[in-house]
Amino acid sequence: MSTEKECAPEKRGDVDTVVSLLESHDKGLTMKGFSREVRDAIARAREMARFEGSATVKFAVSGTITITGKGRAEVKLSTACTPPRESHPTTTLYTAADGTLATADPRQPAFEFAKPARSRATEKTEKETE
Repeated sequence: MSTEKECAPEKRGDVDTVVSLLESHDKGLTMKGFSREVRDAIARAREMARFEGSATVKFAVSGTITITGKGRAEVKLSTACTPPRESHPTTTLYTAADGTLATADPRQPAFEFAKPARSRATEKTEKETE
């Protein structure tokens, strides 16, 4: 008879992928909340892409795993999802010597344009509204 104790074979863990780590963190609430954020951002991006041609969703998952001497692992995860932002139109303005901005290019001559002639449809509409 041997006096040495035989150790039971070490069990394989059930969290063996990054996805399963996310699913098991905080009883699944981390994955559920992050999935909802990404899904909402994708829906917003899809709507924006119809008008702007494209939209970008950025997301990130970061975390730390601290292993203690007794084999315990403390897992901290953080997630971030950035929905697309609407692009803002640009306006071209021109600088003046005094530091102000002008809407018209000061190097170009200003032309006075004649007012467009009124059409018969406009005159008819104006008479009806009077």
